[in-house]
Amino acid sequence: MEHKPVCDEVVKDEVEFYAHTVLRAGIVNNAWYKVGKSKDLGGDEYMDVLFGIAQACMGDSPTNIKWVDPVENWYVWHINEPSVRIGRLTEEYRHVEMGPVMSYISIVDRLRYGHYTNKFPGY
Repeated sequence: MEHKPVCDEVVKDEVEFYAHTVLRAGIVNNAWYKVGKSKDLGGDEYMDVLFGIAQACMGDSPTNIKWVDPVENWYVWHINEPSVRIGRLTEEYRHVEMGPVMSYISIVDRLRYGHYTNKFPGY
């Protein structure tokens, strides 16, 4: 790639989606590379991002686990906030971003196809 991105311009550009991933794995496998860093995180739009995950179990301790239908056991959260159990994913929460840590392959697939290609229980 001949173009050299300017980090301050990149962070002000439109965000396609938000995801949790391990950057190092993508760098080691040449899925992406580091071009620099910026102290500017862009605007505060990221504070409105809502993540969610469906869990197949619930429990109040490691020895007290109850297996449940993940469709009925959704948790949602905003960045740097605790998760909240909402039960079934209602229309109000249909815009959630998948909350688990995604592999670099999943991130590349979402960039390529516009959606994740792997299946998630309860979603």
